[in-house]
Amino acid sequence: MSKVCFTADQHIKLGQKNVPRDWQRSRFMLLAAELNKYGCDYHVFGGDLLDVSNPSLEEVGLMYDFLQAIDKPVVMISGNHELSTKTLDCYRFIDNMLTDLGVRVIRDFTHHDGIDYIPYNILHKASWGSPQSSIAVTHVRGEIPPHVTPEIDLTRFEAYDTVFAGDLHSYTNSQGILRYPGSPFSTSFHRSVPTGANGVFLIDTDTGNYSWDELYLPQLVRKRVKSSEEMVQTPFHHTIYELEGSLDELSAVSNSELLDKKITVDISTPATLQLEGDLSEELAVFLKDIKNMSESEVAEFVTLFKEIVRDTD
Repeated sequence: MSKVCFTADQHIKLGQKNVPRDWQRSRFMLLAAELNKYGCDYHVFGGDLLDVSNPSLEEVGLMYDFLQAIDKPVVMISGNHELSTKTLDCYRFIDNMLTDLGVRVIRDFTHHDGIDYIPYNILHKASWGSPQSSIAVTHVRGEIPPHVTPEIDLTRFEAYDTVFAGDLHSYTNSQGILRYPGSPFSTSFHRSVPTGANGVFLIDTDTGNYSWDELYLPQLVRKRVKSSEEMVQTPFHHTIYELEGSLDELSAVSNSELLDKKITVDISTPATLQLEGDLSEELAVFLKDIKNMSESEVAEFVTLFKEIVRDTD
């Protein structure tokens, strides 16, 4: 009998807009520490540990540090995000490194310790193999009515009592025999911290019994506020802000790492331009501070504006 921790959809990703790299690294170390607390015999990852099949060296480095921080062996399958082709995953280039870390990547239909493994690279094949257990692990998109439909015929899993799967990022999307643990982290900004969605399955491979435990980890949050004084840096979750106001109010607020965008709500009262100065300078301020354009974009628009004014003189 083994006690197994099943998670999926970690989606290691660096360089995302408004997500500090150090904060991203920190929350993966927190995830490793949380998983270690369960005292499992080993961990099973259900695909999409990486967000893309061509990760940067920095992302591979974070993956290495994360896996090294986990104190028990890891068995994992590929997900759709990790396939370089329809059948080849990106881990084949670093198999030796993963082996040194105690990580086993399963690429074929495999039975191990009371669990059948169906990795994504064989999911769409006509035949996987003969079921040898009542439990399976895979990576498959199920159904979220009315718009998300299953990517394969889900009756193909009917030989199993329970299928632990990656792909759909919330525990609430579990359906029938498909059990989704939920992504440990929100991979995009949400209006509030998700609850009842992100967790881990604890599985007894001898009896097939399992339980789900919610993980409380740093998440990405976006809030809309009406005052720059409400844009407060949060110590645990990473919060960014949409600031509402009139053009006059918004033009007085400088851009910062907490400010995602400015939203004009008082369009009935026009902003007052300081016409005694150079109008092109006012335009540059508007484009930069209100429209959040880059320096190069601002320069291009201001140059075009000056040419139009010159042509009409």
